[in-house]
Amino acid sequence: MSRLLRDGFVFAMASSVLGLIFQFSGSEAIEIDTGKITLCKDIHGWERKREYAIGECRELEWRESTEKAPQRLQFEIRFRTITFAKDLTENQAIRFLTTLQQTLPNVAQQRRTLINAL
Repeated sequence: MSRLLRDGFVFAMASSVLGLIFQFSGSEAIEIDTGKITLCKDIHGWERKREYAIGECRELEWRESTEKAPQRLQFEIRFRTITFAKDLTENQAIRFLTTLQQTLPNVAQQRRTLINAL
């Protein structure tokens, strides 16, 4: 095996291991109020916060895993699909969506297209 190929293989393995550690060591917070959905991802003290206006969101739903993506919650905004809460089980997703409808019924009433997954 050539040195370049061997070095490339070692780099790929190291990157994969570091990627897994990075993925499993973070936390995700989901905040939903009457005006916006806020997704905060905290990885080793680095916080990434994304906010989306409720009025622009549609089709909040739980999706089963596929070959390319794990189980997750997702919603549509404009022409993009926003995924979050990866590896959430179906029961956890149902509890989340039920709680959302119970605690913020005016959001569900205002944006009936937002929550369609029960």
